[in-house]
Amino acid sequence: MGKLMTAGVVFLAVAACAALWGCDGGEKGKRTTTSQPSAPGTQVAAKATAGKAQTLCPVMGEAINRSIFVDYQGKRVYFCCGMCPPKFKADPEKYLAAMAKDGIVLEKSPESPK
Repeated sequence: MGKLMTAGVVFLAVAACAALWGCDGGEKGKRTTTSQPSAPGTQVAAKATAGKAQTLCPVMGEAINRSIFVDYQGKRVYFCCGMCPPKFKADPEKYLAAMAKDGIVLEKSPESPK
């Protein structure tokens, strides 16, 4: 009885994979869809508007530490270590331009208390 139950579980797992992710047992990377294609250029525009969240320090290129940041012109810029904010402040436009070129969209700074 145990083998029959195991075979049933495997069948259910394969069926779930096929239903949820379009797995087709060997056609890796090929997915089919029944939705209509979007208008030309709309996906590119949506991606450009959305952008990427900042994950790397603009100065050193290392992973950011969310407790180390500078608020600059209404945007929050995160850094990997305490040595990077002064380098950023020396030429912020250089770093902001590089991040914009990479599609990074910075978080808005929280409003300062009045």
